[in-house]
Amino acid sequence: MMKGLSKTFIFFFVLTIFGFSQSLTTYKNDAANFSVSLPGKPVLSTNDIPTEAGTVKLINFTVEASDGIYYIGVSEYPKEFNLTGREKTVLDESLTGAMADFESSNLLSRKDITLGAFKGIEFQISSKLNGGSVMVSGRFFLVGSKIYQLLATFTEGNYNSNKDNINSFLSSFKLLK
Repeated sequence: MMKGLSKTFIFFFVLTIFGFSQSLTTYKNDAANFSVSLPGKPVLSTNDIPTEAGTVKLINFTVEASDGIYYIGVSEYPKEFNLTGREKTVLDESLTGAMADFESSNLLSRKDITLGAFKGIEFQISSKLNGGSVMVSGRFFLVGSKIYQLLATFTEGNYNSNKDNINSFLSSFKLLK
């Protein structure tokens, strides 16, 4: 009987530790030129995205934490595709594309921000994903011909208890050069 109680205690202890927000550590990727705080090492993948500039390769960095998903996407438009003066349009189109990945997205907030001299947007979305309600906080930055997309996606039930980690993740993003 005592042995069963010990296992139950350990199970609930582990659940308590990992059921709440996890600590973040700095992840750096020299090739993609960024660092960011994440709750684990990201899984890398790529896919091709059709755009008005042609097909663009999107590099995905994803961490599935016990209570949500942290995501960084990096894509680069062809150098000959001139983005000068179109930054707001490109960022807003990227946001529209991200919202289309969810069901019944509702834009709760959106504001213009910067990363040094580079333009960006910060936003919050409520949406449906796999039948459940989720909250998404994100930041997108246009750096020359590259777009950096940061998204933190949590169920509505886990969102508020993870606000500190979400804010730390979003505000920790830095360019290396």
